Amino acid sequence: MITHVVAHPAEARRFDVLGIGHTVLMSRSATGDGLSLVRLDVPAGLGIPRHVHTREDEVFHVLAGTLEFTVADLSVAAACGTTVFAPRDVPHSFRASGNGPASALVFVTPGNIETMFEELSRLPSGPPDLERVGQICRRYGISFV
Repeated sequence: MITHVVAHPAEARRFDVLGIGHTVLMSRSATGDGLSLVRLDVPAGLGIPRHVHTREDEVFHVLAGTLEFTVADLSVAAACGTTVFAPRDVPHSFRASGNGPASALVFVTPGNIETMFEELSRLPSGPPDLERVGQICRRYGISFV
């Protein structure tokens, strides 16, 4: 049983996933698979298209800029300080809107998505091979809709 965990910035793992910075601040191994805490750094205009997670819930807390979210049929421009819940089995997407980048903390529970970020970060740079991206994501219970 884990009673407490302290995560130090120097221990964070960083991944570039399709142009979006993913920094794993607290890993699934540190929390007994209970959760992962990830910082997203999203360049202006970039985001993740509509997709569904079948294995985990996500909570996004916007730290800077504005992220435009769609969760189910609800769309919201989430400015700094806004928190958005994207439950499993519900389609959602996000992108940095406005003139600049955005950043957010993402709490993922259970914490089983980090390996996917690592795999996606190993894809060649440049325009993504969407078929390959889809294959990787499907192995982790995520599909694009």
